[in-house]
Amino acid sequence: MPSLSESAPGLTYAQRERFLRDRHHFNHRWVRFPSLGGDWGLGPTFITNKCVNCHVGGGRGRPPESPNEQPMSLIVLLSVPGVGQHDAPLPHPHYGDQVQNAALMGQDRDDTSLGDRVPPEAEVFIDWHTTSVASEDGEEVELRQPRLRWGRLWFGPVDDTTVTSLRVSQPIHGLGLLEAVPEADIAAIAAHQKTPGFNGRMNRVRDDVAKG
Repeated sequence: MPSLSESAPGLTYAQRERFLRDRHHFNHRWVRFPSLGGDWGLGPTFITNKCVNCHVGGGRGRPPESPNEQPMSLIVLLSVPGVGQHDAPLPHPHYGDQVQNAALMGQDRDDTSLGDRVPPEAEVFIDWHTTSVASEDGEEVELRQPRLRWGRLWFGPVDDTTVTSLRVSQPIHGLGLLEAVPEADIAAIAAHQKTPGFNGRMNRVRDDVAKG
């Protein structure tokens, strides 16, 4: 909905300016230095060159519509047996924890002196396996399950021990409002939920930049 791409009412002038500036970057494309017509920082491998391409209209992504279409707003997470740093999943030795199926090679450019042309990490395709299930009232419902299919693997094989997980990009509407809630208020709500017997907990994410 177009209205969900607008700022919340009641913002100050400074908050409104920040919203407009960030929305501009969200819809603007990333390019490789020294290309023009975008923000520098793209590559060498990536999934797409705009935030809005994954979170269309700030909303949820979609899986590919055909077997030969590579996903853009659906990502493939990878891990191998074992535990990584801080008890996180162990990344794949060649592809890390997320496949990037686009690269500087083959992209439209407005500059010819771009240095080495890097291939994408891999080609990724999704096939759908359908099954029919009968509900209790006799109605037959068709269910489908995504199955990952690799194309070219440019940086090495992916063996059967590799764990894969498909994730559709999530909607981001309202995240700015949530970010404005003080952390202490969220902690207080979680603590209060324990009184009636609930087990609400804060979802904490490690800041590797600040904590090293």
